[in-house]
Order: sequence, then structure tokens, then C-alpha cells
Amino acid sequence: MIKIHTIGGNVYNYKGSYQEIQRALHDISCRFLIGKNRHDCRVIIPREAVDSIEETEMNY
Repeated sequence: MIKIHTIGGNVYNYKGSYQEIQRALHDISCRFLIGKNRHDCRVIIPREAVDSIEETEMNY
């Protein structure tokens, strides 16, 4: 799972690969990312708001 940290200090989960999100961020036509907040609700994250990306391991 990927955690997206925004400039505003929020953290959102993104279910996908690190390579997938890197491609999306480098694609000039990608303006938004879809993630989930702590309440498991979908959120739209503007590309300009992304501060950093963290890859976390899933604990089953």
C-alpha cells in the first residue's frame, strides 16, 4: 500500500504499486489521484498537493 502525504499535512492511502503512482505523477495529463482517507472514504487529491509518497508493507 502507498501512503500519499500532502502539502496540507494529510495522509491518504492509495492501493496500487509504487511504479503506478510514479507514472501517474510524471504524466502531464494526470491532474488528480484517487485515494482513501482514514474513514475509508474516497478522496480526490490534486497532483499539485502531493508532497511525498511512502510505500508501506501490508501486515496480514
